[in-house]
Amino acid sequence: MGLPVLILGESGSGKSASLRNFPADKVAVLNVASKPLPFRSELMVRNGVTYDSINASLKKNAMKAYVIDDAQYLMSFEFFAHAREAGYQKYTNLGKNFYDMLENIRVGTSNDTIVYLLSHIEQSDGKYKMKTIGKMLDEKCFILQNRSRGQGHQAQIYNAVGRHHNGKIAYGNVRRLGDRQ
Repeated sequence: MGLPVLILGESGSGKSASLRNFPADKVAVLNVASKPLPFRSELMVRNGVTYDSINASLKKNAMKAYVIDDAQYLMSFEFFAHAREAGYQKYTNLGKNFYDMLENIRVGTSNDTIVYLLSHIEQSDGKYKMKTIGKMLDEKCFILQNRSRGQGHQAQIYNAVGRHHNGKIAYGNVRRLGDRQ
């Protein structure tokens, strides 16, 4: 059973910048939006990934750590690909595809595999959560929310907090969501 770890933060808070701390041979970066990393790197990066290519990489289980950079764009890109479709089914598919990927992380990888999902954050009703599309994941998949333990899937949830200097991130600090600064 692999461990999903959510790294949540505002745009520009240092989520991707924190990848500079990984040794190049210890992690595979699965880059959904194909954006360049904010630093020079020898990291293995696969751009333009989809659910299928992510699940295929995880099935190989060749690395002990994977990073899905800008994971929320998996839902955004799928939403726009089906924007002209009417009805609720597209939202069901959005939620189900993301949930299936999380299940693949949990049960389809070895016990010592960690998959970091970097995503934008939003606040709703005083709670922080991963930015999603539709209500299915928000209401049914507790892994994406800062809730009490014992409900839904277990995951570690962290918040990226960037420190800015002259308009650029000087360094990023990642802390457990809910911990004091």
